[in-house]
Amino acid sequence: MKHVMPALSAVAAMALASIACNSLVAPAPTAAPASTSTRAVAISSPTAEVPVTPTVKNLPTATLEALPTFTAEPTSAPATNPVVGTAVSFDRLSLTLPTGVATGASGTLVDKAEGDNVPPWGVAPTHIELKLEGYALQGKFHKPEIYVYPAEAYAQMQNGAAESLKRLRAALTGASTASLTTQDLPFVPFFEATQVFAADVKVTPFQNGKGVRELTEYAQYAAPVNNNELIYQFEGLTDDGKYYVIAILPVTAPSLPEDAQPNAAVPEGGVQYPDVNSSNPDWPGYYGQVQRNLESLEPGAFAPNLEQLDAFIGSLSIATAN
Repeated sequence: MKHVMPALSAVAAMALASIACNSLVAPAPTAAPASTSTRAVAISSPTAEVPVTPTVKNLPTATLEALPTFTAEPTSAPATNPVVGTAVSFDRLSLTLPTGVATGASGTLVDKAEGDNVPPWGVAPTHIELKLEGYALQGKFHKPEIYVYPAEAYAQMQNGAAESLKRLRAALTGASTASLTTQDLPFVPFFEATQVFAADVKVTPFQNGKGVRELTEYAQYAAPVNNNELIYQFEGLTDDGKYYVIAILPVTAPSLPEDAQPNAAVPEGGVQYPDVNSSNPDWPGYYGQVQRNLESLEPGAFAPNLEQLDAFIGSLSIATAN
């Protein structure tokens, strides 16, 4: 996912391994799916209403037993103001793009991927991939995308997905997210890297489910937190536990450097990262300071505004199979 900077020695790599490495590291996609089916995304004129009746199509779905370790409680619609923006639907996914966050979307129904020619992290059942167009931030390391998977089928096919779903269910049924660390939080199963920190973790509902959102960054080494790679990550489950949602949305913060280069300027009020030439750089302390720094900022200090992104997630609706 990232190239290792020469200045980051084995000491730095060991620091990351001790503070942020999951036993199941989620790899990044490096191979295209076997085949895909692209369909038109239905986009309505701008509206001030959150879509609540998505278009349902009879998509092929896995006939699997209910998830044995998670019973979701019914989730009412998020208690937020209606999203002002553009209503979009693709297959069973419907949402509203907030004005100023994105202008459109393109959807793909990605075919099931497995077999000897598919890397372990690329194994997945048929799923939805929605790419946001005209997103407020351009040229960042990650692309703004939403994925919808049949949860149990994904867990059965891929160990990383099974572990991430296990963590997600635990977080949703726990009393609080305050004590959760990167070792406890769900992660993106197809990233070949691990979360180096997590900030502003919250349980966030959507129209027919709920999930966990956080600010995070993925890396393969002890890396500085920066505006090129910072993301708003959401992972959720529908109320019936059948569909697993992953949203990856780039964000920036005024206190972070623009990239991970060693000479990148840290803005006033930001956190200087450890001296990588030191015999024992304090990466855990650095990530803790960054977490507290980001959590001290108002939602409107970020781009896009975190309240807009929460409202965007709140507008999601996933029609379940009959």
